[in-house]
Amino acid sequence: MVFASTRELMAVSPLSYAANMIQILFVIVLSVVFVSQLIATRRQKFTEELDDVIEKIRLSVEEMEQNIYKEYGVGTWEGAIAEIKKMEQSMAELLLFLSSKVQL
Repeated sequence: MVFASTRELMAVSPLSYAANMIQILFVIVLSVVFVSQLIATRRQKFTEELDDVIEKIRLSVEEMEQNIYKEYGVGTWEGAIAEIKKMEQSMAELLLFLSSKVQL
């Protein structure tokens, strides 16, 4: 309807030709506005979904952190690392003790 090429519907007078050109201009401008609004809406939806995923991950990390604190009886990550180092040292001492008792 807007970009019709039928000869019977072509604008002939300067006034109708100007009205037709203005109509075509409005169609182009509205198309650009519609497409840009569609892109902005999709970007906003993607951002909201990404924020939701980040929040869920943050909550699950906090939950795992609390479980680790409760399970191993430590209050901070530094305490957990210190306990792991103690366990490594104890394990090395145990292996040295057992290897010294083995007769080859």
